[in-house]
Amino acid sequence: MDSPVDQQGSGSGDDGDSDIIAVYEFCAAEYGWGPDYIETSVTDSQIVIYLDKAIERRDKRFSSDLDRMTLAVNAGTLITYDQSALRRWQARHRRTPSQSEFSATVNRLAALFPDQIKTH
Repeated sequence: MDSPVDQQGSGSGDDGDSDIIAVYEFCAAEYGWGPDYIETSVTDSQIVIYLDKAIERRDKRFSSDLDRMTLAVNAGTLITYDQSALRRWQARHRRTPSQSEFSATVNRLAALFPDQIKTH
């Protein structure tokens, strides 16, 4: 995958300003860093490492997203043409939780949000 600088287009700005803006935009989107933070708190070598890691992470995420979408299309195609597969899929997705599963879920939520969920 191309780096943010490559995606922006090398040399498209006057003196590399567009390349720097592309890096700032990427860091803002990926890490929430503004230009001031980058200039004062991150060294050039660190920024290269952070950008490389973010690009690797995005590549993995895009790859897994593609795999997930491919599986969804395959499942959709299968249930479109196979009625028994459709019924199995519907049964799995229409299932309501048992009383104990529901209680366990409510108790977990109550533990996370004690002021908002009352269990008695």
